[in-house]
Amino acid sequence: MFSAPSLGYDTAFVIMVARRRLELIALLVLGMLCVPVCARAQRSPHVPRLGYLGLDVTMAPQRQAAFLDGLRALGYEEGRTIAIEYRWAEGRPDRLPALAAELVGLPWISW
Repeated sequence: MFSAPSLGYDTAFVIMVARRRLELIALLVLGMLCVPVCARAQRSPHVPRLGYLGLDVTMAPQRQAAFLDGLRALGYEEGRTIAIEYRWAEGRPDRLPALAAELVGLPWISW
């Protein structure tokens, strides 16, 4: 009967090496599967939204510019890292409560 030549390795050693290879392959595969999940977890699709309520749009350019400068100083950029909902009362203070209620009624958290 024919028998394979012995290379001098112990059977237990061969099994240990095979097990280590399988462990390494399993870790690599799990690592590759986790990369997209981890990367997706770091990026949040949620953009904070602010409500800006003003009395008159013609009186607001300086105030609005200062408001946006303050946001930029905090690291926010309108349209990119923060969304701003503007509402103007057009010089009529009696419209402010309705506009405030409109802002409060907006869906502020959108995932």
